[in-house]
Amino acid sequence: MMKSEARAVGRKTLVPALSREMKCPHSYNDDEELSLDVECEGCPGSQDLSNDRCLTGILQILASEAEPEVLMLKRYIHRRYRESRLAPVLAAASELAALNRALSTRPEPSDGRCLTCPASMHRLADGLRNELLERPVEFMNDRSRAIDNIKKGLGGVKCARARACVAAVLEDGFVGGV
Repeated sequence: MMKSEARAVGRKTLVPALSREMKCPHSYNDDEELSLDVECEGCPGSQDLSNDRCLTGILQILASEAEPEVLMLKRYIHRRYRESRLAPVLAAASELAALNRALSTRPEPSDGRCLTCPASMHRLADGLRNELLERPVEFMNDRSRAIDNIKKGLGGVKCARARACVAAVLEDGFVGGV
C-alpha cells in the first residue's frame, strides 16, 4: 500500500447533514417554477422540515443561493414544500444570510475589550447564528426565545456601547426588527 492510500483507509467521511456548516447535494430545476431539489439519500434521519439537521442543511443552501418557489426533498419518497410551509424557511435563511454577511464584513474592534465583550456585534451575531443553526425549527417558531437566550448572557456587561451593539444586531436588522 502506498503512503497516501494508507492514510485514507481509516478516515471517516461526514454525512452532510451531520455538520452545521455543510450543504447537502442539490440542484435547481426551472421547468414551470424555480425548484430547489435536495438529494437526501446520504443523510440520516427524516427528510422533513421538522428535522433540525435536515433544516440546517437546507438553510445553508438557501442563505447563499437563489430563493426557490418549491423545495423538493428527494429520497425514496419525495417531499415537496410550497408557499406557506416554505415562507418561514426562506425568512430564516434570509436571517442566516444577514448574519453570515455581518460576520464576514465586520469592522475591526477599536480595542481589546471589544474582542472579548459578550455584547460586541461580532459575538452577538455569532451567538444568534449558532442559535439559528442548532435549533432552526425552534428559532423559526419563536424567534423571541432565541433572542432572549442571547440577551440573558448580557446582564453583567459594563460597556457604555453595549446597548448600541445589542440594538444593531438584535433589533435593527438581522432578526426582522424584533
